Amino acid sequence: MKILLLSALLGTISVNAQFTYPDVKVPDPVQELETKDDYINMIIGTKKVRQIDKVYRSSPETTTDLTKFDLEGNIIFNSKIVKLDKDYKAPLGPGLSYIPEAREIIYKTGPEISKPAYFGYESPGKPFQKNQIAYDHQNNISKIIEKDKVSEYFYKNGKLDKITSTGDLWNGGKYTGEYIFAYDTLGKVTCCVSKNTLPNGITNENIKTLTYDTSGNIILNRHKTRDGVLEKKYTYTHNLLTHYLYTGSFKFEERSYEYDADKKIKKAVKTEYEEGKIKNKMTVSYFYKNNLLSEKISEYSQDAYQSKDDKVYTYDHLNRLIKIQTRTPASMYTEFDIAYDKNTITLKRDSLESVYTLYE
Repeated sequence: MKILLLSALLGTISVNAQFTYPDVKVPDPVQELETKDDYINMIIGTKKVRQIDKVYRSSPETTTDLTKFDLEGNIIFNSKIVKLDKDYKAPLGPGLSYIPEAREIIYKTGPEISKPAYFGYESPGKPFQKNQIAYDHQNNISKIIEKDKVSEYFYKNGKLDKITSTGDLWNGGKYTGEYIFAYDTLGKVTCCVSKNTLPNGITNENIKTLTYDTSGNIILNRHKTRDGVLEKKYTYTHNLLTHYLYTGSFKFEERSYEYDADKKIKKAVKTEYEEGKIKNKMTVSYFYKNNLLSEKISEYSQDAYQSKDDKVYTYDHLNRLIKIQTRTPASMYTEFDIAYDKNTITLKRDSLESVYTLYE
């Protein structure tokens, strides 16, 4: 498991997160809006997930995926088992890019849920690859030792100050990396400088700077690399994100948002560019009933191609989402049926069934 360049600036972690590395929290306004709109978050709300059981059937395979979480939302165990139908026989001869086979992949952390001692993966016929974790006197992660990488973490005034790492390259050489963070008086990260040095002495430097308005909203995320400068600009009205622009040597992406009187989003427009010219455009309109999302219409366009996606949301007498359907000009089909029990939520869709077990 690798820390990607500047991955410490990725933002919040959802229930789908893997092992939590020490990181620097930088909210992404666009991502936050998308997260609020995600149907899983609409269903789970503020509750904490203990376990997710998924069964997916696609002949000749049945995939069973079990994921367990601690109270912080970090994965502590994940097992994915793929079984084949009893009467399945692999075809003879060439010509197939994929031949199904039974397999199992496991991810797990150490026995102490509140303080993992290791994490890693294993699969049949191969030994478990244990990645070790060490802690300092303040219970902060101080070192992570992986098969081909060692990372050390340093803190200052309760904040992550620096990360140093040494890793193996594919050709047998080693590289070194360093990440240095700076903060403002409110504790918000304002700068991250990362350097990677190769065996030949060549150093690649990346500088990310963040600017905030007086309300603490990010208005500029500027990333300088040897290939140029990338900028993400955010505009707000009454602390609600209304415009987003991502540019480099060309304009890459632009978004605009509109809200109703209750500050609920009613329209979002996303435009993607290629070499400065419009490539894709998507407009999403939101409709509400009894203060709940009742319908979401998405209209897509790419060159001469256009499509439309109309989703309808149904709730029970407790205002819990119980059905998501897609309406077409000819019919309406169900994407998800949702059922609630004391501590479980079950989602069903054709050959997929997911059961979410919650902490009490």
